[in-house]
Amino acid sequence: MKSKSVLFTAIAGILLVNSASAAITRQAGSSGVVVNATRGTDVQLFGQLDSPAGNGVPDQDFEASFDAYDSIAADDFVVTDSSGWTINTVGTVGTTGTPGGATVTVRFYSNSAGGGDPDLPNLADVRCAYSGLTPTDTLGSFSIALPTSCILPQGTYWVEIQTLQNFAASGQHFWSNRTVQSGSESVW
Repeated sequence: MKSKSVLFTAIAGILLVNSASAAITRQAGSSGVVVNATRGTDVQLFGQLDSPAGNGVPDQDFEASFDAYDSIAADDFVVTDSSGWTINTVGTVGTTGTPGGATVTVRFYSNSAGGGDPDLPNLADVRCAYSGLTPTDTLGSFSIALPTSCILPQGTYWVEIQTLQNFAASGQHFWSNRTVQSGSESVW
């Protein structure tokens, strides 16, 4: 397998958080460009950091007093290399109230059995999970180094990201949208 990095950005419509029990809703989608690399070199496998929109989807685990507003976002991508991908880094475009101090949870899921319109993450099949990661935070855009590589064979997957950030101290975090939909719609 090639050692590589992967970059994402969520693509979703304007959404408002209305309850902790809110169901995942379908919004705009994901896709990207694969760059081949020589073994041992980190390269961008997948990218959606272009075509930014002026809005975003909340992806935050708030402190207990705001639990009713907790939300999670996920977006799909396709591992195109027949030997699979070794993912070391995830990057996102986002905005936040006060940068720094946030941690993130990152999970990779397989695609739902049988797909759908749009496809959805198979929440029963977590391929890799990481919690309490401290991202490099540039005004809400994250570079997230994974503590161990996530190795995925060829196929369709979903990356889920949730920012753990205290609203009283740092405000709200949003995973930015794109003006271009590609792949399946993202989910929230």
